[in-house]
Amino acid sequence: MWAESITGEEIGGFLEFKINSPLGIETSLRFARSIYGLVKPEINSPYAIVAARSLTIPLIARFYPDSDRQFAGYIGLQGGYIIGGTVVLLPYSIQEAMLRRNNSFEKRDLSSFPPEKVASWQAALAAGLDYETDNGFIFGLKYTKEMIPLISSEDALFAWHLMLSLGANIGAWF
Repeated sequence: MWAESITGEEIGGFLEFKINSPLGIETSLRFARSIYGLVKPEINSPYAIVAARSLTIPLIARFYPDSDRQFAGYIGLQGGYIIGGTVVLLPYSIQEAMLRRNNSFEKRDLSSFPPEKVASWQAALAAGLDYETDNGFIFGLKYTKEMIPLISSEDALFAWHLMLSLGANIGAWF
């Protein structure tokens, strides 16, 4: 399976445990949506576009270059559970489908595939940059690299996602 990220986003709140001024440990609960294309997935279609929805729980080390702690870089692990999704089955490549502008492709719910073909749990490496406003709202850019493929394949390469991140530091409100 070859996978290419098309887009993704997530929203949620997190709690951070401040270790010292430049370092913190974060955990959170977030809703994420990831959309990406697959070539030769094991779902009886040569190509597919998958839009998966999941709840994620990352464990992240956050690094702050300034004492005001508004800018942060981070890296860590992210676990998640797939709560749903849609698969669009394509008879030809995603690029060709975009050129043809054909909207009559077969769409199926992710749960309609056999459980042994679709992963329920996710694990990923995560890294990114965030900016936190004075009132605790966070805007960021996040890169994740899957360690468990969503749809099984003999030639499993793991998808990557580059997504916008919106969140709130609940601890900043108290």
